[in-house]
Amino acid sequence: MILSRSVLAVLLAGTASVTAPQATAEQLNGVTLITGDRVVIAGKAHRVEPGPGRQVSFASQVRDGHLYVIPSECR
Repeated sequence: MILSRSVLAVLLAGTASVTAPQATAEQLNGVTLITGDRVVIAGKAHRVEPGPGRQVSFASQVRDGHLYVIPSECR
């Protein structure tokens, strides 16, 4: 139950979107989570940038076309 709440919190934590400078051909989209961690998506690839001062790893998976990112402290 705790894990499902944590995953839900991760999914609901951020909604901001950012685009890359116009000089690049590919557009970047991402969200900043309440922890300060940032998930950046470019096409079908993604990366997770830990927030300032955080030393955490992330597990990620795609289910039914949705990306789930889970910080190590929630596993």
